Amino acid sequence: ARGARGGGGGGAGRQKETVEHIVWSDDGARYAYCHGTRITARDAASGEDLLDVDAPARANQLAFVGGPEGMFLAAACDDGGLPVFEVGRLLDESTDAEDTRRAIMAIEPADGVAAGDDRLKCIRSVEGGSGFLAVTANSGGVVSLMDLEGAARMMLTEGGGGDEDEDGGRGSSDGSDDEDD
Repeated sequence: ARGARGGGGGGAGRQKETVEHIVWSDDGARYAYCHGTRITARDAASGEDLLDVDAPARANQLAFVGGPEGMFLAAACDDGGLPVFEVGRLLDESTDAEDTRRAIMAIEPADGVAAGDDRLKCIRSVEGGSGFLAVTANSGGVVSLMDLEGAARMMLTEGGGGDEDEDGGRGSSDGSDDEDD
């Protein structure tokens, strides 16, 4: 099948799986597909892998969201989780792969068997707002409009000088740090 090129990382011993979903970015510069728990995003012009990861659960659909600061890929997963991956910066010499967070869980997965109706089945990007809007639907028939800008901002500002009003820390943040000011 097209989209699976020889020479990609980690192909030895991996069984071929059917591509479940493929999506193009709005500008046509990137495409992504999911097969089983594997999520791959590529540069359309060069075919270079921008992302090739195993998600914690089977990905049902993908959606590109983002703006001028960067492009992100959200995955609707079978366990109810909604991971968001950074795919916008090709080879930025100022960032080290070891020091940069490339993914964040926007919605934590449901516990084990209880996932039932919480399984995310669909996700689509929606025009408007800041470019980070997505609509999701789960197995229980619940349709939700989500703004994923907060998840993306956590990846953009972490390690890059988060001078903005948002809390860039990873520790406990209950908002009650500095009440004396």
